[in-house]
Amino acid sequence: MSMPFFLSLGTSLLNIAGNTILLFVCKLGIAGIAAATLAARLTGAAVAVFLIFRPDYPLRPSAHALLHPDFANLRHIIHISLPYAAEDFFQHLGMLLVAGLSASFGVHASAAYAAAKSVGVFQMLPAVAVSVVASPIFAQCFGAKARSSVRHWLRRLLRVAMLGNAFATLLIRALLPRLSQMLHLSWEGEALFRRMLSINGIACTLLWPPAFLFSSLTRASAASGIVLAVNLVSVWFFQVALSFLLAQLGHGPQSIWLGMGASWLAQALLLAAWMHTNAWQKRWASDWR
Repeated sequence: MSMPFFLSLGTSLLNIAGNTILLFVCKLGIAGIAAATLAARLTGAAVAVFLIFRPDYPLRPSAHALLHPDFANLRHIIHISLPYAAEDFFQHLGMLLVAGLSASFGVHASAAYAAAKSVGVFQMLPAVAVSVVASPIFAQCFGAKARSSVRHWLRRLLRVAMLGNAFATLLIRALLPRLSQMLHLSWEGEALFRRMLSINGIACTLLWPPAFLFSSLTRASAASGIVLAVNLVSVWFFQVALSFLLAQLGHGPQSIWLGMGASWLAQALLLAAWMHTNAWQKRWASDWR
């Protein structure tokens, strides 16, 4: 656990230092930020490869494994990873389209949207941390054929994620006056910023945890295709289409956040309906404990 943490920390610090030097000292502007980010990530990747190939590293790949790959395991990995990559691609494409919608509301709305998007990440950080560990936990439960453990950990992780996001939302709300001063928003932009964070805080607390923990459980049960299909429906019919519809109805920049919340709600409901059919258990139905 320590190696990934310190590697990520070192890469982030290198990125910050590079951004500071190239942006403020060398005056390279956006190109300097891009160059610093690329250099930091390349350095992090090089260090990771070096550490992985250390002779004393437990998971060090052998020459035999590199020259004679296990195609059966590779097929299983690709079966999970390709739908996940497609899901990530379409989700970011939808976010890009929605970001373009925010620009149509004017300068104040664009600034408020960018600020709320940056600060709103902190409102969901606890649930993001929980979702990172959820997939291996669910996978181990499936491997052990322990149905009761799957349900136990799902309830427990949901509770932790929702309480964590609620605490983070309350903390951000307490810091809003100071954050507004730091961001130098206009009075109109500040009002939009506060409303967006309020909507995002409610959605992050109530909707994000079930949507993404259900996704982790479904993915761990080797049903990545289901997650991809649900993600396509929720992103394009709710996050994108509903956001544009609400914007046309006069809801302004808040329509983006309402559409995002609706997307998470749809994702949670669709995956819950699929899980209710017990299809995720059929593969192990013969020998569940």
